[in-house]
Amino acid sequence: MTSFRRALISVFFLLTLPLGASAHPGTEPHPHIRPLDKDLRALVESGIRESPSFRALVAQLDASDVVVYIRCGRSMRSGLSGQLTFMGASSGLRYVVVSIEHDALPERKIATIGHELMHAVEIAATPSIVDSASLGGEYARFGKAGRAGMDFVYDTNAAIDVGRQVWREVMGRSTADSE
Repeated sequence: MTSFRRALISVFFLLTLPLGASAHPGTEPHPHIRPLDKDLRALVESGIRESPSFRALVAQLDASDVVVYIRCGRSMRSGLSGQLTFMGASSGLRYVVVSIEHDALPERKIATIGHELMHAVEIAATPSIVDSASLGGEYARFGKAGRAGMDFVYDTNAAIDVGRQVWREVMGRSTADSE
């Protein structure tokens, strides 16, 4: 199956998923954060409860036009614990998927989700990001490039800092006590 066809199927799946994601649409406490299983939902709730930084990211995204699906991935690119992929735009909303490493410790998963949610906030603050190409172009402009295996990846200092801050908060350490 070609990459384009797989992407098309993924977009279709993700754009139709919200219709069946809840028996009572509109009752989700954080409608723009959509973990794809109960374990991820529990991690998100832990992040919201234990980390003011994580909670602030969720609030920013709930007030934005970006919807974030969160899933675990068993085949992450070499050296990555998480990644964000732009899936599409429809009806005034932009959809992204955050994939996190399946085998990480729960606290590490929460920190990784926080890191990736910061990327989603960056997307929300950049209306020109409307597809994968514009995502890559903008991150080439304001991010920093790196490699994961054979692939180019982009990151930002803000996302790195937020991931570390969420980690400290989840682990019960203040910023002065860490690193």
